[in-house]
Amino acid sequence: MSQQRNGAGQEDRWLQQVRQHQEDHAWALRQSDILDRHAGKVILMHRREVLGVGGDYQEAVADAETAASSASRAIPPRDEWLFVFVPEASQLDVVADALARRAEIEAPAKTE
Repeated sequence: MSQQRNGAGQEDRWLQQVRQHQEDHAWALRQSDILDRHAGKVILMHRREVLGVGGDYQEAVADAETAASSASRAIPPRDEWLFVFVPEASQLDVVADALARRAEIEAPAKTE
């Protein structure tokens, strides 16, 4: 029984983390400062905080490690990281449409 509870607890934690990543991803793509500064780049995020930026995920990790070292702080555990590709301005309409469709799908049905 304890194994079942432990397994359920791990699943709950995993689902919470997936939800957090979904929220952070959508949040990042709605932030004009992130879109302007990091267009065409990969950002490494943790709970709505940009930890590092680069041309690919490896550069974003290196940037995050450098920033953390300079600030004498630790980087969150790797299993909590979220990588987000920030689209170029020319791609933003496509992203905005996708986010709008997602919001429509996830919105609770209105009762009349």
